[in-house]
Amino acid sequence: MKFLSKNKLELMALSYSMKKKKRELRKNMAKGSTIMYQSHMLVRTTPDVVLVFNTTKKSLTNKLLVNTSKTKDNKYNDAIITRVNFNIDLIQSRFHCYIAPSLNSSSFYLMIKMDEKDLEQACENNKMKIKEINDYGYKTYDLKRKTDFEPFRSRQRQEITLESLNKIVDLEQLKDLNVLEDVYIMHTESGLRRISEVWSWGLRKTWLPEPLSSFKDYFREARNINFYAITALKVYFGEKDSFYFAWFSFYICYLPILAIPGLIVYIIIKAKPDTNAIALPVWVTYTSLVSTLIVERWKRKSAEIATRWGTAEMEGVQQEKRKIRKEYSGDEIMSTDIGALTKHNPKTRMIVYNIMSIAVLVLLCAMVVASFWGIEQLKDAHPEWTSGKKTFINGANGLVIWLANYIYEWIARALVEKENHKYDDSHEQSLILKIAISKTLNSYIGVLYLTFVIQAKFTDMFLILLALLIVQILLSYAGLVRGLL
Repeated sequence: MKFLSKNKLELMALSYSMKKKKRELRKNMAKGSTIMYQSHMLVRTTPDVVLVFNTTKKSLTNKLLVNTSKTKDNKYNDAIITRVNFNIDLIQSRFHCYIAPSLNSSSFYLMIKMDEKDLEQACENNKMKIKEINDYGYKTYDLKRKTDFEPFRSRQRQEITLESLNKIVDLEQLKDLNVLEDVYIMHTESGLRRISEVWSWGLRKTWLPEPLSSFKDYFREARNINFYAITALKVYFGEKDSFYFAWFSFYICYLPILAIPGLIVYIIIKAKPDTNAIALPVWVTYTSLVSTLIVERWKRKSAEIATRWGTAEMEGVQQEKRKIRKEYSGDEIMSTDIGALTKHNPKTRMIVYNIMSIAVLVLLCAMVVASFWGIEQLKDAHPEWTSGKKTFINGANGLVIWLANYIYEWIARALVEKENHKYDDSHEQSLILKIAISKTLNSYIGVLYLTFVIQAKFTDMFLILLALLIVQILLSYAGLVRGLL
């Protein structure tokens, strides 16, 4: 084990020596010398995982390592370090650990990384799947055939390290005990620099920024398409997050098919209003056809990207790794499928809480409609009000919508917990579905009420929508500022 003392001078000396080695390696590379594989560990000084431990009295009381009533403050750190050292010592041949004090005296950082040989051994022991060099598929890692697999990316090193760490210490339990504040996974600077080179405007050789400079990859079909830009993201962030950027890039590249004809139709209608009766139906038909074409095209292109990244068959793999929630409870029964004891939760409980969530949503929608109705009655009682004052009063509807969404989200989280989902993914899906439906209904039901029931005038609807837009923008900025603070 390599534990640094809490002396900041030693920590600074270690950091300086690592930087010096990196500078020497860069000079050798500039001279054209060959850097051998053994030098890789000198370059990769960034830890794979960083654990932030809490050393305050509150986190230790009645739960943790020492008796707080008889121990001085300067022994809390030593007690926790002893406990961490005891746990990490079980696999001291695999982890390299460094302790650094935080600027905040109530916590310290435990930086962990593994050597390449230890990563390879742990990857084989954990039976993890790694992409082969000459194949798009992922195969179970075999140390005897390590030359057939791609080198470990930063994301894969993190997964291996966390998997090995979780075998000896329960990180979630330490979080529940307030000993462990957080877990950070660290990326190398080279991966971030690669993304910057690909996606930054100033470093591109073409006059178009990404993703427009890669539009050929999304329009043509060929065997040699590598999706250069989004593959750089895939290497750094992983396939799951990179698929969002793949869709976003595809969408931007196909938008001109709608934008350019739409601009032409707009100019024609403005220049010759008599053509509105002909141009508008033609434009609607064109939009419907092109929208369908774009959706079908994305299905094909997403399958191509999944095949290229070796994730075409990952859905079945992910299904096998569904994690059971720690909060899940149920009656123990003998399963006829797996022939073993398992927990069973009656579906009636979930149905009851779903009905309760629907009832709450109906009440909140009624509150939104009542707000729109009441403000319309208030405006009718004061016809002398100016347009600016009416817009200001209409902003109250936006606040009511925000309040309804906030209340329902808080209630929905409590109800989803009561539903007692077995798996994490089903728990998240239930929560996301409830929140999405509630925000959609709360945002539009008031406008639909004014449009079809009260049949408000066009100018009144414009002022109402303008007020709602202003309120939503202000609330968004308020949330952003609160997050930064």
